[in-house]
Amino acid sequence: MNPWTRPYSIALVGIVAIMPAVSLGLFWHGHALLSWLSTVLLMVAFLMVLGMGVMRRPLGIFIDERNLISLSRFQLVVWTVVVLSSYFAAVMGNIASGLANPLAVAIPTQLWIMMGIGTTSLVGSPLILSGKMAKTPDPSELAATKASLAQQGDAVISISNKGNVIVNTDPVQARLSDMLTGEETGNAAHLDVSRIQMLFFTLIVVLAYFMAIGRMFLTTANMQFQAMPELDQSVTTLLGISHTGYLASKSVSHSQQA
Repeated sequence: MNPWTRPYSIALVGIVAIMPAVSLGLFWHGHALLSWLSTVLLMVAFLMVLGMGVMRRPLGIFIDERNLISLSRFQLVVWTVVVLSSYFAAVMGNIASGLANPLAVAIPTQLWIMMGIGTTSLVGSPLILSGKMAKTPDPSELAATKASLAQQGDAVISISNKGNVIVNTDPVQARLSDMLTGEETGNAAHLDVSRIQMLFFTLIVVLAYFMAIGRMFLTTANMQFQAMPELDQSVTTLLGISHTGYLASKSVSHSQQA
């Protein structure tokens, strides 16, 4: 893996330095929505530089210790960018408008619950997989799965396994489809319905909340922001059910034993 080089450090420092300046400048010119969108883009750029510097991939932030793109990482990173960018932009707007306490931007309880659900999946996933890594896979099933993955475009030399869990030996081989396929020697070459469901729920809710935040920056008078948009409780319930199904499916063995 290529070492971290100075240009990556310079890029990260530069992004952090210009983020407040760009946001405040756009607020002072009356462009609240553009201020928030610029913050989103700069945060995404920051994460992409990190991904390139550490994992040699722009999407490296999504790659886990198995050198696969992780669905739980993806959904938590997306929520983090949306929430933190909007909070940061709201604070910059309050600074631009001269509020005495610009940090006083309330974050709804349901949003904290949403972030907690995502964190639970991120922490719970490797705990569940650790038990499967201690098992001995069926050799014929493992060989058949590796052959199927090779037919789907994976480099044969990069496909390996830790017990019943399929891994890549090189993060460069990680691909977006990793989020939607199984993880074991018995199902790594097949789509996982629980993952597809969670991805759809996440994208739909994130898009809806993204639009709600955009409306907030377009309609708030005097660029003074007291609270982030509310989330309906039914939304967090649906996502909670989806994450429960995802973790339950992950906890079940999908592979034969030697």
